[in-house]
Amino acid sequence: MATATTAAEGACSSTFASELLVVVGPPGPRRTCLLRALAERLRPIDEVMRLDDPDAGLDAAARMRMWSALRRTAEAGATIIAACTSAESAGTAPHRTVLLPG
Repeated sequence: MATATTAAEGACSSTFASELLVVVGPPGPRRTCLLRALAERLRPIDEVMRLDDPDAGLDAAARMRMWSALRRTAEAGATIIAACTSAESAGTAPHRTVLLPG
C-alpha cells in the first residue's frame, strides 16, 4: 500500500487531466490500491473515471473499439484511469502507461 500511496502523492492533479492512463499488472490489491489512490488524488480537480479490467471478456475487435472510445472520451476532457493485465490489451490507446512488476 505504501507504494501506491507514494505513487499517487507524487502525481500533480493536472498531470493526468484529460488523459487515459492505464496501469498494467497482475490483478490484486496492489493494482487496485494504486487505481484508488490515483483517482482519489485527482478527484478534487477533475472528474475521474476508474476502470478495473474494462476489456475482460471482450473479443479483439470489441477490445479495440472500447479502448478507442476511452481515448476519445479522455481527449474530450475526461480523466480515465484503467487497469488491465497486459500492455498489448490496451494497444496504443493510452496517453500514459504504468507498468507494475509481476
